[in-house]
Amino acid sequence: MSMKITLAVLILFCWSSASSQSNKFYIYETDEYKINFPTEPVKTNEEVPSAVGTLLITVLSYEPGEAARDSNYVYMVIDSRYPDSSIHSDKKEMLDKFFRGAIDGAVKSSNGKIISEKTGNVGKFPSREIEVDYGNGEAIIKIRMILKGSRMILVQTITNKTLYPNISSDHFYNSFKLK
Repeated sequence: MSMKITLAVLILFCWSSASSQSNKFYIYETDEYKINFPTEPVKTNEEVPSAVGTLLITVLSYEPGEAARDSNYVYMVIDSRYPDSSIHSDKKEMLDKFFRGAIDGAVKSSNGKIISEKTGNVGKFPSREIEVDYGNGEAIIKIRMILKGSRMILVQTITNKTLYPNISSDHFYNSFKLK
């Protein structure tokens, strides 16, 4: 076989492998966003009383388990709807304080230590991304927080520290798209 034909076959094989790999993800979609989970996530809805009023919270989670041979322990999206009067992505003067509270709450509830923190945007909406040392160095929690209007969307993975970062986690985060 000539070198050109071998190269063409190899490229075709790699392309078809990549195409078939992307088809094994479960696309979760709402009116606000879509994201690819490794498989269909478990969905729960709650109404949670808070200092700013009742929050409507949807939690999507997938825990692969050891048999799945996945690099991550958990894939999760937490979608919280706040009352419009409490926070909104257009209220620029409130954003730093709001995100600081969310970050501090996430670190405290996990009994972790912050490793990194980045300020940014997802599309035109403000975001923060943190990495948290969890379990005294056993795992890394990565959380991307996006505030779209009065809706806070958290995209999160928990990964064994020795396997962080990894392709599965990167795919999960990169698949998140706002509408």
